[in-house]
Amino acid sequence: MTVLDGAIEAHTFAGDARSTDYLDLVVEALDDTDDEQLAGQMDTLVMMGWTEMLHGRYDPALRHLGRGLELSRRTGQSLVLADLFAASAYAYLWLGRLDEAATYAEDALEAASLVSSSEPRSLADVVSAVVLMWRGDFAGALKVCEESLSLAGPAPGARRSAMVGMLGQTLLLNGDPEGCVSKVLEAGGGPDLLGFEAPVRPMWFRLLAVAKLALGDVAAAESWADRAAAAVAPDGPPGRRGFALLARAEVQHARENPAAGATACRAAAEFRAARMPLNEAMARLTAGAALSASGRQAEALAQLEQVKALSIACGAHALSELADHEHHRIAVQSPPPTTGNTQDVKFPNSASSG
Repeated sequence: MTVLDGAIEAHTFAGDARSTDYLDLVVEALDDTDDEQLAGQMDTLVMMGWTEMLHGRYDPALRHLGRGLELSRRTGQSLVLADLFAASAYAYLWLGRLDEAATYAEDALEAASLVSSSEPRSLADVVSAVVLMWRGDFAGALKVCEESLSLAGPAPGARRSAMVGMLGQTLLLNGDPEGCVSKVLEAGGGPDLLGFEAPVRPMWFRLLAVAKLALGDVAAAESWADRAAAAVAPDGPPGRRGFALLARAEVQHARENPAAGATACRAAAEFRAARMPLNEAMARLTAGAALSASGRQAEALAQLEQVKALSIACGAHALSELADHEHHRIAVQSPPPTTGNTQDVKFPNSASSG
């Protein structure tokens, strides 16, 4: 499966539609391989877990990673244990299962420390930082990113790019949108963000739009939203369309465009189809603010009730508090915000690139 493994990784990174064909072939071969044979191909299980996640196939990803964890423990192959834990943490993070994501990230850190492996340690730190952000500990998330990068050193690579990008998110949440833009562009290798895997580029373009809105530069934010839309393949996973639509809605809201509410609701529907509840909640939070600005208070409150339910189910305390704040503002009929640099648009993406 080595040749196919390489083809899958290359085509997925580049956004080539052929990656799904290769992925299906490897899954078929993998599922037909018995444990004795597979014990010598543990790297394939790690690669499959990451690739299936990038294609939005979370259940198969967790199934293959779980098989790898079982084989690793049974055969004593501790070198890949940290990678398997880190990949599992990402899968649970995308699914909004923050407690499980945090637990697997801790397991990955422990396993990485036993074999002095820096890549899974860095990836586990990214998950840990995201969990802290969703729970409202923005300063703690920033500290995790800074400490992780100091340990990783200046060596380039996809894993370091993920952490540098995450540092950008934490800088935004800690009041430094300019720092956010700088770090995301550094991580992505320039404005085309080719340093990130194609499936997650819409997410990063959306983050750049959010940062520009926080700086009051709506025109630049719209340009990044356009890039997010251009990075979405028509037949790609719905989560990618969700990020592009959310970026568009946030720009529309900043321009006081009454279409913002409907656009945000479309983004929420895409995230729901992709089984990404944290991002669905973020889209509904934007929808609530936009609908309220258009005088549609009842619809806005209904969106916020869904935000509350989703955030409680995921354990995203900070998001729940934002929903309460917005709900109270609408209920007392205080003047709606007229710019895009409000609390809701500053909240992080649910996960970083792997």
